[in-house]
Amino acid sequence: MVAAFVVSTRRLIAPWLAGFGFSQGEKEADRWTASVYFVNGSRYAQVSVNSDPRDPPSCCNVVLGEGGLKWPEVDWNGISLRQLATDQGGDPGAAEYALEAGTVVPDLVERMRADLERYGLEFLRGDLSTFRRVRAETNRSRTPYLIHKPNGDGTYSTEVDPVSAELKARFS
Repeated sequence: MVAAFVVSTRRLIAPWLAGFGFSQGEKEADRWTASVYFVNGSRYAQVSVNSDPRDPPSCCNVVLGEGGLKWPEVDWNGISLRQLATDQGGDPGAAEYALEAGTVVPDLVERMRADLERYGLEFLRGDLSTFRRVRAETNRSRTPYLIHKPNGDGTYSTEVDPVSAELKARFS
């Protein structure tokens, strides 16, 4: 399933995104998961699949972002296409991609491409106003990461991760 996803992404999404100036960047793939990034300057579109039986439900996802691709920044600088669909009054199931028995992967990838066109076109064309507003709203409601440190007596102290706090502030 992962191999079919990567091939379908390359065949159905990559050429279409190239029309907006995006080229394939990083790709990570293993037995159960894959993520493919398409980049244009500081903007990126990430398409991913997770079919790991230890991490149900199996699904695909599209994330749009602006900034670096390394963790932890990538966890703060992007939003799911579903969030843009919801903001635009889309159907509650819009831009959600469950992998169930009998799923035809190329059909699902084509649906992802169509949803990118429907809900992410402004972002792909370089108009980031809606994207940035939705990302800021999302991040304002998130808690920065917490660090739990042992005190040596069997208890722990908790503090806010300063890098996470800075990223929350920058992308809110």
